[in-house]
Amino acid sequence: GINMIYPDRSEFFWARADGKGLGPTPLAGLQAAKRLTYHDLTMYTEAGTGKLSVISIQSYRSNFPDGSNGGAGIGDMAFGTKSLLSDSELFQLSLQFLTYVPTGNARKGLGTEHVALEPSLLFAVQVSCDTYLQGQVAERIPLGGDPDYSGGVLRYNLAVNHVLLRPAPQIQLIGTGELVGYTFHSGSYTDPFAGTRESAGGTYISLGPGLRLAFCDRLDFGLGTSFAVTDPHFAASLFRTEFRYRY
Repeated sequence: GINMIYPDRSEFFWARADGKGLGPTPLAGLQAAKRLTYHDLTMYTEAGTGKLSVISIQSYRSNFPDGSNGGAGIGDMAFGTKSLLSDSELFQLSLQFLTYVPTGNARKGLGTEHVALEPSLLFAVQVSCDTYLQGQVAERIPLGGDPDYSGGVLRYNLAVNHVLLRPAPQIQLIGTGELVGYTFHSGSYTDPFAGTRESAGGTYISLGPGLRLAFCDRLDFGLGTSFAVTDPHFAASLFRTEFRYRY
């Protein structure tokens, strides 16, 4: 993630970071981090049978903030379940419920230092034999956190996937287009210039293309991008590489 601003907004990414909270402390003479670049290495594991699966998500994060302390190490962990509510050839609907636990060091920007719940609905629609529409609507609900900063966040994702090339029956090159949105209901963030606490209400939107190469029904490799189309925003540019294996 490149050029992220307001990282302590609603304590979604960082804990309160004005020097009075549990997040990274500003450098001497500064009010808060002006911007930052971060790298996440994430291991997502899901296992199940039938219509129910369990999920575990663990990340390793490194932060490079401008104007504040950063660091690297294990980030917050999430675990939960996914239930398949509807399953047909044309449409799938699932209910996912994740719980985020504060395993990361908030002083280094590796976590938020509070528990959060995130129920969400996921769906997939087959538009044609080679085109799929997929989406997610999720609500992040903080439990604890700084009473002046933490707040609820509505997250929504929409992706269109289309098979561009099929050189062999088991090999597919898939083009993707994604929209990612965050709407902040409540909470606050630190103005990096004035050092004041500002209302976190607002919406962030980003868009980007990607490619995924599927070698068989068990193995695929993907590259994705996302670019902010609103100001303010989280990361102005986001680049993602993903390797997935089904066992």
